[in-house]
Amino acid sequence: IRYPEMSRGLGDVYKRQHFYIANSTYVYKWFSGAETDHFEVKITGFKNDVEVGSTTETLVTPDSKLDGWRKVSLASFGEVDKLVFKVQGINVYADPSYFCIDEITLVKK
Repeated sequence: IRYPEMSRGLGDVYKRQHFYIANSTYVYKWFSGAETDHFEVKITGFKNDVEVGSTTETLVTPDSKLDGWRKVSLASFGEVDKLVFKVQGINVYADPSYFCIDEITLVKK
């Protein structure tokens, strides 16, 4: 499976400071609070194809759904040239795997 990634041109190294994440409307309406409802996005940072850090954001649990935007700090990753977004906790063949990101803050090296 190929996961969505965000990268700049070869040789461009950035400090990723933060971005905001939210459920898509489709995902928000899809999950109903069932015991099996769980939706996470694992964000992994790479520099020269070497993993430098990761964080996981939970968007849906049986008890709650993210309603709005949440700030995700990437400061602990340091310098990266690629971010990979991997959806976890769902049935990839049946459940929607959409999420939204906005306001990505980059600081060029």
